[in-house]
Parts: sequence; C-alpha cells; structure tokens
Amino acid sequence: MFFNKLFRRQQRLLPFDRWLQQELAAISTSEIEGPKEPVQEGETVVGVIDSAEMRKLYTFKHHLQLKLNLILIRIASKSSCEEESVIAFHRLKIVDDIFWANIRLMWPEVNDHDVAGVREGFKVVYCEHDHGSVAEKCRSCPVKNVCRSRTLQTPWLEEAVAG
Repeated sequence: MFFNKLFRRQQRLLPFDRWLQQELAAISTSEIEGPKEPVQEGETVVGVIDSAEMRKLYTFKHHLQLKLNLILIRIASKSSCEEESVIAFHRLKIVDDIFWANIRLMWPEVNDHDVAGVREGFKVVYCEHDHGSVAEKCRSCPVKNVCRSRTLQTPWLEEAVAG
C-alpha cells in the first residue's frame, strides 16, 4: 500500500520534473545570473555554489519570482486571472524547495540556522537571530529579499493578497 502511494506520487511529479529539466537545459551558462548584494555584516559565509546546475536553478528560481511579480501586478490591474498566479506560485514554491533542499545537503550547517541566503558570487550565507518569529527574523535580517527560512519568504505576495 505504501509503495503504491509513493509510486502514484512519483508519477504525478514526472511532468513537473520533465518541465523543470527542459527549463534548466534552456539556460546557457552565459545567461546565469547571480545575486548582486554583497555579504552583509552579521552574515556567515558557509560556501560558494560552484555547480553550473545549481547556478541555473538559482537563476530560474529568480526568473520565476519575477514572473509571479508581473502576474500579481496584472491581477491588481485586472488583466490576468488569479488561477495563473496560483500556478506560478506553486511552481516557484517547488523550485524554491528543490533549491534549498540542495543547499541544505551541500552545507548541512545551514540547517542549524533559521535564516540563510545567497549573496554576490553565489556565496551561501546564514544569519543569527535572537528575537521574534521566523517571519520577523526574515523581515529584520540583513539577508532581506533573498532570505530563506524553512518556508518560502514572499513579503510582496503577502502585501498583494492583503491589498
């Protein structure tokens, strides 16, 4: 019974896996874009992403985030449907989870910290905090918009939904 459920779950993910592989294959090494923000005071560098595949995944994740931002702007102006934003958000969430799962495997010390990010030169960093909830930690952290907690941080989505 367990293996049947697992097999069915894997079968449902195959189209997404194929889609993701195709999207990553379409990104050339010259199109890879890294973060522009330098390492901030209070951040600890744990390593550098040197894998071309992980750099492509980061670039693709960033492009998905920008695409979702545009969809939300179009929804606000009534020129797009909400279903499109839900699909874009779920794709971004899955790609984000894949990216950070790989980061946690490559640098296990990141698991011991609530907040981590990627900086200029693909440096992986984490930040220490002593106050507030995880959401508050992310808002107050110098890692800012590239901040990563145990869940996807999308303050712009929260603002769009609230407004």
